[in-house]
Amino acid sequence: MGLTRLALGLFVIIATVLILSYTQAVLLPFVMALIVWYMIRLVQVRIKRITINGRVLPRWLRGTLAFASIAGVLSLFLSLLISNINNVAGVLPHYEQNLSAMRAQVEQLTGFDLGRKLDIYLRGMDVGKVLTLMLNALTSLLGNGTLVLIYVAFIMLEERHAREKLLAMHNGAGIERTREMLERVDASLSHYVTLKTGMSLLTGVVSYIALLIIGVDFAFFWAMLIFLLNYIPTVGSLVATVFPALVAAVQFGSFGPALWVLGSVGTVQLLVGNMLEPRLMGNSLNVSPLVVLLALAFWGWLWGIVGMFLSVPITVVLVLVMAQIPSTRWVAVLLSEKGRLNGGAS
Repeated sequence: MGLTRLALGLFVIIATVLILSYTQAVLLPFVMALIVWYMIRLVQVRIKRITINGRVLPRWLRGTLAFASIAGVLSLFLSLLISNINNVAGVLPHYEQNLSAMRAQVEQLTGFDLGRKLDIYLRGMDVGKVLTLMLNALTSLLGNGTLVLIYVAFIMLEERHAREKLLAMHNGAGIERTREMLERVDASLSHYVTLKTGMSLLTGVVSYIALLIIGVDFAFFWAMLIFLLNYIPTVGSLVATVFPALVAAVQFGSFGPALWVLGSVGTVQLLVGNMLEPRLMGNSLNVSPLVVLLALAFWGWLWGIVGMFLSVPITVVLVLVMAQIPSTRWVAVLLSEKGRLNGGAS
């Protein structure tokens, strides 16, 4: 019996991974729509606090205002990002002449002929190609924008009847347990998204000021990139620190500005990401750091960069849902941070 259940579990896991992989083109726009819908929902909750003559705004007006605000912010952000990527990609070829200055510095500091190897490494890195790939990915997202907006509109329409459907599905039995689980999922995701956005914004703004002081070209673009990549656990903050430092080295033809970028942006990432954010986040996510890294690798392999952004929310939802199912509770305990669920001992 135990082997049968194990074999069945492995079959379900393999089948799920294959389905998620082969239906990526269909699922990703819908997943993006769910993200946009959830952001709209968070804005709606904030708008609901606004009263006129003691009355809250009508639900349809709250939804319209939230939809318009999120759509406007995302459109502005993506358009600025794409425009800056084009500008950076166009300027990078002019930085190549600074590589000779960097070669001279390396030879002077080390006394070895490491300049040629450094030159080959920096040229082989092809930062322009990386930016072009990033631009293509963003353009692809914009190409699916219409489909995403259609999905969002229908999700918002379905949301009105969610309560009735939930009651009909359970027929009165177990409704409180399901509602409690959904409330926990909503509270955890809301806390994570709100706090992560605030911390990423703080990191981006402070890094922008530091890059302006150092004199790095396209400081606003690097700040936007830092803000965006901070949603990717661990790896994102590392890339967001190293990438502008490498470009600063090529821009100035010297390692001095690159070290200043590494020091300043790295310090901001360390203070915000490793000290301030964990203190504010607390144990609300209740997911093991090792599991976060494994989830990042898995979802990145499965769905690319979009999967990396979604790795933490998906893992949090899985832990909360499996904790409510007796047969999968042990899996939730393994994925949790300290082996405790819902604040109690496992």
